[in-house]
Amino acid sequence: MKIVKRESAATPRKRRLSPLVTFIWALVFAVLAVFLWLLFTTLSASQRILAPNTTGGAPLLDNSAKPNPTVLNREGDGRISFLLIGRGGPEHPGGNLTDSIQVISINPTAHTAAFLSLPRDLLVRIPGDGYAKLNAVYSYAEQKKAGSGPAASVNAVSTILDMPIHYYVDVDFQGFKEAVDALGGITVNVKTGFTDFTFPDDRMVGYKPFTVKAGVQQMDGTTALKFARSRHSANPAEGSDFARSARQQLILAAMRDKALSAGTLSNPVKLTNLVQAVGKHLRTDISTSEISKLLPIARQVDFGSATMNVIDNSASLALLVDGPSGTQFGYHLLPKLGYNSYLDIQRYAHSLMPEPFLSQEKATVQLIDATGKKGAAADAAKTLKSYGYLLTGTIQTAPTQKENEVHELDGGHHPYTAVLLGKRFTATPTKLDKTSDSQADIELVLGSGGSTKSQKTSSSAAPY
Repeated sequence: MKIVKRESAATPRKRRLSPLVTFIWALVFAVLAVFLWLLFTTLSASQRILAPNTTGGAPLLDNSAKPNPTVLNREGDGRISFLLIGRGGPEHPGGNLTDSIQVISINPTAHTAAFLSLPRDLLVRIPGDGYAKLNAVYSYAEQKKAGSGPAASVNAVSTILDMPIHYYVDVDFQGFKEAVDALGGITVNVKTGFTDFTFPDDRMVGYKPFTVKAGVQQMDGTTALKFARSRHSANPAEGSDFARSARQQLILAAMRDKALSAGTLSNPVKLTNLVQAVGKHLRTDISTSEISKLLPIARQVDFGSATMNVIDNSASLALLVDGPSGTQFGYHLLPKLGYNSYLDIQRYAHSLMPEPFLSQEKATVQLIDATGKKGAAADAAKTLKSYGYLLTGTIQTAPTQKENEVHELDGGHHPYTAVLLGKRFTATPTKLDKTSDSQADIELVLGSGGSTKSQKTSSSAAPY
């Protein structure tokens, strides 16, 4: 008789896992460990990099893809705009002087983006501190209150452009270098090679010439930083602050492409290094909840075809002029219209970054000049056209009223245009019946004492 030995219920038989099952479980635990490490690293970094927002943020992210027009403060709130601030940092002489000042603006309706660099040498008025170059605004604010530099820079740039800047990203040189290295380097197509014989050495006491050749170049963090910072060259095309601004835009585009590549997104080591580099050397007032809303919008944007522009003193732009030599400011730039007179700069900026809601509504506007002032209507018309308003013409009338008025003749079917016109010209839109002599959707009446939100000021307040 064959005896069959029964196993006790108290001592169950051990089963060996197959090699395939073992591998699967090991992979699951490995992925989970990487995820938890990235989560911990990201949360730790977020505690260091996130700062309170003082602008109120972008209405689009607070409300919906199309918020109530009354929440818009001015033209430009239909976009999402950031100020990118690059500076030396604590280990660099003059570490709070902003070396890079760039606006990055997203049009979520057209899925486009625009980059605009501002010159660091532009002379601006700092409330309570007189005049200084734009790159010193951050430093003056930090001397008064630590942590206030980014917001001060945002306010200055927003005033110059007459455009809301909703968020800032503040990064120092070391963070920039570490971020490029964490990405494994970047690929940059250098249009014009050059040598900068006066590039500062590592100790910042002498010179160490820097050379870059034309063509496609692979750059590590150190090389990319030198390429972005250099502004002295025997080659006139590359030896200027404006050429440097253009190179900085190339670097940003290359970093964006590398960061979004599959080789980065699928590499936990690169992601961890990138997060750690960012956490040590970057500050921003974009909240985590806003980032989650921003990402789906950013994914639809064709950054490859983004427009890249630099405000400079070229004859073609005719926006800036060189300031007089022999002053306490050294080399500096002034608006061509005079001190603090940014109207031409504002028109240029808005032509590059138009208000999406105006473009969507396509409302026609009739301008009625009741100011009795020569040139008032022409000046207003030029500004409105550059800002994206569709003007049908101008009617001159006797100066019978003092205040500006905005008349909705279309039954309120173009609310964004009416509201933004009202905010710009300090008038509450009112609905009126369309008359036989008006073919426009909206009428804008300029009164003899009406005010505007233009940032053009008197040029008499000279700094020297």
